[in-house]
Amino acid sequence: YPFPAFSEEGVYEITQTVFSSTDTSSVSKHIRVVGDAGCFIPCDLTVNQIYSLNTSCPGSSDAIIYSSVYSPVGRSFHYNLYNAEDSLLTTQSHGYFQNLEAGEYLVKVIADNDAACFLDLAPQIIETPIDNSAPQALCISAEVDVCFAHAEIGLPYNHTNYLHEMNGVFNADWHQLKYENLDPQKLFSDNYNYIYLEGTDDNADELEQFLSDNQPLIENWVNLGNSIFINAGPTEGDGMNFGFGGFQLYRQVQTNMYTDSLDHPVFNSPHLIDINNFSGTLAGGFLQGPSDFSYLSLLKNDLDHDILVEFSWGKGQVILGTLNLSAYYNPVNDGINFRKNIHQYLSEKTIPAMNSPIPLTVESGQEVVLDIQSFDLGSFDDCALDTVFLSKDFITCDDAGIIDIAVMAIDESGNQSSCITQVEITGIDCCPDEHLIIHESPILQGNYEALISIESSAEITIDTVTFKATEHLLLLPGFEVNEGAEFNGLIEVIICPDQN
Repeated sequence: YPFPAFSEEGVYEITQTVFSSTDTSSVSKHIRVVGDAGCFIPCDLTVNQIYSLNTSCPGSSDAIIYSSVYSPVGRSFHYNLYNAEDSLLTTQSHGYFQNLEAGEYLVKVIADNDAACFLDLAPQIIETPIDNSAPQALCISAEVDVCFAHAEIGLPYNHTNYLHEMNGVFNADWHQLKYENLDPQKLFSDNYNYIYLEGTDDNADELEQFLSDNQPLIENWVNLGNSIFINAGPTEGDGMNFGFGGFQLYRQVQTNMYTDSLDHPVFNSPHLIDINNFSGTLAGGFLQGPSDFSYLSLLKNDLDHDILVEFSWGKGQVILGTLNLSAYYNPVNDGINFRKNIHQYLSEKTIPAMNSPIPLTVESGQEVVLDIQSFDLGSFDDCALDTVFLSKDFITCDDAGIIDIAVMAIDESGNQSSCITQVEITGIDCCPDEHLIIHESPILQGNYEALISIESSAEITIDTVTFKATEHLLLLPGFEVNEGAEFNGLIEVIICPDQN
């Protein structure tokens, strides 16, 4: 250092010698020389993330490849997606590719204005093809009860922060659906208990139409004990009606906001957020709630207009907002963590999905006492159990199958409620092992040998069997059975239900 002058572009090895009072050392580095002026920028692209997610349901759009790289010297770069035949499929400024068909893919990251500086990322395989012609939300796995929905036009501002925020809370256990082709009846059902609807940027008109078409369905679903986050920082239209009594969003860019509720979980759990120190284009509008409606204002602007509000709706919970993309927040990472906190908070506010009927396993000779604390799991209602009376206290093998049990609950104020719950009883060895009952009188107590063999899988119930005494038997004076004597008796084979 200083570096020598270079007459042409290329890769050169530069050796830097470091002197000290005790030692001398040399460090070699490769540099790339570009441009007529002899400027150079090292090609230091490193992988930040690369992964793929297969669709869990035909018709959904959650089969994706996500990739990102990092350059310590601030290079800009683009992402190319190739198929297994090395044909270029698409080029874009970010590494999020969705709606992929089944197959093997390769992502190549190339520095802008320097095609010789590139990085091939690990090949990714998509196993399940996408069928966008089918209605979405058709198949729901038991582990997935969270959904994020936006418009077909794509993620707001074409940015993947929304996905980072969802993955940061739920890993890959959530569904991504589109307003235009999802099935509202299946979305707002017991398939999901937390739903996030986004309408920022060019998603605003589609969200407004979706809310208008499905408002009664949405409000009833929340009322049953589910949670929803509806957010829109629109760049189109003049605002929208969020429903829930008439919450109105008015479009207006906001660069300042504050809160008086820093102790609320959305600001401190699990990530500590100092929302009052944010700067940037923070919101795309403000909210106005019904004058006669009680709600909590989580964020306000300088004019004391609401930006983020929360309220209960029946047994469920609602947060409405007009937050901008978290990438517009400074610091950005706090903006991302703020959204994560919202998702975490609302997903934990939901009433667990009902597990009806209650599964019980009863063994032979066993009585099972129903656990009152878990009894509500078999009900389609929230029984609000306190003092409880049951129409049936004990479960035995005689109750095999699905049975109805009535429950009455009385709270501390004397209010009463009742409901019917279902219990499905299955058994292990729920009746004695196969055994024989002999129907013949008189029969002397003793040892006999049946002259036929009856298998445990025999289908006969009652049949005639010839027996032979294996010893000399005396019952009363004058009545005896000689050894070897034969006689006929009726035998009944008892076989457990549902067993061979």
